[in-house]
Amino acid sequence: MAPPPKDYWFHLKYWAYIIPAAYVVSFIYNFGPVTGIGRTIVDYNVDTCEKISGPTDFNFCEDVVLSNVSGVAYTTCDPERHLFNKVMGHHFLEEGQKAKSSDFWRVNYVEVPASIEKFEINKEFDSTSDFHPLGITFDINPDTKEQVLASVNLPHYGDASIEFFTVDDESLTLTHKRTVRDPKIYNPNSIHIINDVRLRADDGTPSFFFTNDHYFSSGFLKKIENYFLYLSNVGFYNARTGKVEKGINGLLFANGITGTDEFLFVAETYRGTIKKYDIQIEFVDEVPQVRLNYVKEAFFYMAVDNLRYVPEKDLVVVAGHPKGIDALVFMMVKDKVNAVKPPSQVDVWDVESGETKTLLVDNGELFTTSTSGLIDLVNSKLIVSSLFDEGLLICDL
Repeated sequence: MAPPPKDYWFHLKYWAYIIPAAYVVSFIYNFGPVTGIGRTIVDYNVDTCEKISGPTDFNFCEDVVLSNVSGVAYTTCDPERHLFNKVMGHHFLEEGQKAKSSDFWRVNYVEVPASIEKFEINKEFDSTSDFHPLGITFDINPDTKEQVLASVNLPHYGDASIEFFTVDDESLTLTHKRTVRDPKIYNPNSIHIINDVRLRADDGTPSFFFTNDHYFSSGFLKKIENYFLYLSNVGFYNARTGKVEKGINGLLFANGITGTDEFLFVAETYRGTIKKYDIQIEFVDEVPQVRLNYVKEAFFYMAVDNLRYVPEKDLVVVAGHPKGIDALVFMMVKDKVNAVKPPSQVDVWDVESGETKTLLVDNGELFTTSTSGLIDLVNSKLIVSSLFDEGLLICDL
């Protein structure tokens, strides 16, 4: 068979141009809408908001979760994230300098003034040398009623892990319960716990989904992965077997994760999308096997960050960065005090109807770099956390 004429468009000599062009088009299609380029940010629903701050280390609280006590939330704060941001690969530490470790906080946001209290972690767990929690979640064992805070830990000079702590609100103490560390949990960002007792270890530790926001951990490849390489993923830690199993591959900066025992929501930051998956659980010889099936997705005009599901209303609360480029530039600047603050935004997705709605937009002057949003239906409050701002933002709904 004769070879095709050399003027065919698919001749090999053209692929040196076609492949790079395809990547550029993919970049513009995915990343363009979340950059915020050309978008004017106008404050929306900020009149009822108040920023609550406290001690100097109650800053840069990236994630927040409701407790089982009305008006009380738990949060983790990394007050020196501006010196070392492991997720984005930015650090400004001098040679030999070490960043201060992070803490867990209990916040009663309905009290006036708000009550802000730091948890003490039991001495058996070293939380002072290189402890840097990121995404957190709260779990209550259906059988024992044990209350547990679970957190991603991204030590600056060690392997990532998921840490579990038993909560004692009365004494404001956290007792370390278990460390989960696995080569497949290499760049974890957020976690979602399966509450079902059948998927728990003998000590009550639950199974959970997690996101790896990047495949590469540092260097140039991590930088270009943000925009061109679909290498992040969702994994599943099976507490019955102690092994990590495949969840979803081929994501572009998988970030926040939330849901129930029946379905899962996953944020892809640089695509501005939230995807919904059905969770299928089968038991083979009493060992649970989990599979995820894609259902649908919603798009947002921002770089989406953390997620929280509101089961009573079938809503997903989505916090993020409406001017993604501004947020990226701000993260790369060492002197954040004098830099222009990027805006914040919190939206909701009505899962059943498919509609999305904006709850809050701030131009960055009151509260910058929003990362998580919580809806407290009992007290009609919106609680917002931030990557690089003081404390939390509390708004009336």
